[in-house]
Amino acid sequence: MRGYQQSEETRQRRSASLSKAMQSASYRKLRASLSKEMWENEEYREKVLRSRAASMATAEYKQKISKTSKERYSNPAYRKNYQEKIRAYYNDPQNHASIVERNRKTAANEERNKKIGIAHAERYANNPELREKVSADSTARWADSEYKERVTATLKESAQERAVQVLQVEEGIVYPSMEEASIAMGGKNKSGICNCCKGKQIMACGYHWRYADATAENWEERRQQYLSQLNASRRHGHVPVPVYCFNNKKTYNSCKEAAEDLGLNPSSISKVCRGKCRATKDFCFKYVEETDEKDGQ
Repeated sequence: MRGYQQSEETRQRRSASLSKAMQSASYRKLRASLSKEMWENEEYREKVLRSRAASMATAEYKQKISKTSKERYSNPAYRKNYQEKIRAYYNDPQNHASIVERNRKTAANEERNKKIGIAHAERYANNPELREKVSADSTARWADSEYKERVTATLKESAQERAVQVLQVEEGIVYPSMEEASIAMGGKNKSGICNCCKGKQIMACGYHWRYADATAENWEERRQQYLSQLNASRRHGHVPVPVYCFNNKKTYNSCKEAAEDLGLNPSSISKVCRGKCRATKDFCFKYVEETDEKDGQ
């Protein structure tokens, strides 16, 4: 039995009628309460979600949505209005706190992050057109001075929020951040100051350093903990984790080996494998787990 199909004229008439009714606050309130009541029915909810998932999985639906979105966003007035709405929503303290909390929970889901990272890496590595498009879009965004200033300001604010005061022990000078301490030392060895505070090294720039809120006992305890970890790793040795490169379909014994073969930075490869970034110089990687090795045998 064929489903009932409306004519274009009927659809337009029903759409106009619905738009007119939606202008009434009482109708909107009634419709919202009915929708909420229906949505609380688990059987109805699952049925609707299955139906939506099935329709959204079709190539025709995806193309239609993509086309509609592109047409809307190509309108400068629509784009500006949409961006202003997003900023206004995000700048609301209550909404901002909710978004931050939701993002923290999402970031804590390691299994989800791993799946998404692998999916993005495969899609990015196997699609040269996508890489070119992403690169072009990024270049175009950074060419916009307003965008560049906004992002730079956001990054500076974020860095200031995370800044930790550090103490130069010899002279008793407290700096508001490691960046300020590095500048005072001639703009050098910021990483050395950080390592001193963590107990990984004794001196940097000719001085002793520690976090301003830490005592000498705290620092010594942190130092001993670091040394014990270092000695343990030297005794047992680090076990390198194999990595797989999506671009050349090769498996390497470690990030270092992959870096030497491809002329990359080992730490950048590690960041890609841990989902911290999408790719390094258009190369995508993932860690090879024991289950992957067994499946391949």
